[in-house]
This record gives sequence, C-alpha cells and structure tokens, in this order.
Amino acid sequence: MTDSYSKDIIEIQDLIPKKLSNHLRSSVMDCSFPWYFVREISAPYKAWRTNELNNSSFEVGEYSVSGFVHELYSKGKVKSEYYKEFVPILYLLEEAASIEIESLIEFRLNLFTRNTNTVPHHIPHIDISADGKIMSALYYVNNSDGDTRFFTEFFDPDIKRYINGYSPSDFHIQTTSAPEQGKVILFDSRRYHASSYPEKTPERIVLNMVFKIK
Repeated sequence: MTDSYSKDIIEIQDLIPKKLSNHLRSSVMDCSFPWYFVREISAPYKAWRTNELNNSSFEVGEYSVSGFVHELYSKGKVKSEYYKEFVPILYLLEEAASIEIESLIEFRLNLFTRNTNTVPHHIPHIDISADGKIMSALYYVNNSDGDTRFFTEFFDPDIKRYINGYSPSDFHIQTTSAPEQGKVILFDSRRYHASSYPEKTPERIVLNMVFKIK
C-alpha cells in the first residue's frame, strides 16, 4: 500500500474460531462488563472523551447517535483489562489479510441498543485524516441488523464533519455490510463510512480497530 488511497474494501468471514467468537460475545454481553455511555459516537474523539457533548448547549437532533463504548487501547496506552482477550483478532487479521501491523492507534468496542433509525444511516465520517499506511477494521461481535455503509468518497478537508446533519449530495454508497458475528471488514481509514441502529435485534456490538501497517 502507498500513500494513495486504497480503493479496496476487504471482507473476511469467520476470522476467528467459532468457540473464541462465542466467548468474546459472551464476555461483552455479561452484566459485569463495563460499558460507558457516549452521547454522540460519531463526533470527533476529543468531544466525547472529554464529555463536551453533555454540555446543555448541545442539541440532540435526528442525526444524533447515542451508544456505549469500551476502550481497549487508545493514545498509546492499554485502557482495559479485556485488552488481552481481543488482541488475537489483530494477529489473525494480519495473517488473513497478508498485512503486518506496525502500531495500534485505536482499539475499542461500540454498542448500540435497539432503536428507530429516523435517517437512512448515521453521520458519514472517517477514522483518521493523516496520510500514510493507516487502515481501519470492523469486527462484528454479534449477529444483528444495523448495516454499515461504505462510501466512494475519501477524506476531503472541504467536507465538514457535521454532528446535527450532513449534505446527502456529498456521499455515494459503494457497498453495505450486514453485521455477522466473526466477520471483519478492512478498509482505508480515510474512507467515509457510517453505522446505523439495530431495529430488530436487541444490540449491535462492533470492535473498531485503527492501525498503521508496514
């Protein structure tokens, strides 16, 4: 991979053994697993990490995306005792996709509970704007509805990162991925993508990974 945008969206079914996949799903769905509420998951990291979104001046609109997060690794540090349980996914992804991960940037779990989508999908966003060999991957922890949309557009400094809406004319869907337990989607971190709420299943749980490859 070079500094040019990677046009590929790689889908890998059943990345990890079924027994391990079931164990990870059971772990995060246990009543003792610590989930932390985030008022707007699609907002920039700093905004929800510093709790700015709980400011009374922030207006909740139809595009707002409330959910729960569990950080495993962020900003160069392990954040959770569960980190070691999920690390094997990175090793198996390297082998399956024929890549070598140089450094981990973000590694966290996102949880949406059943809700009604008032818009076709959540706010299109990128994971990182920096040039270089930065990739993202989504590992679906459980089977659910609430598809992920991947758009043809890549990072554009002229496209603002909206919280309360966006211009539909800015984005065109390239492909859609349904959450299936054990599946991984690998893509360029500068590609716009968007999640959606599950409307039929009780929860939608995804492991988000961002990393630099050699």
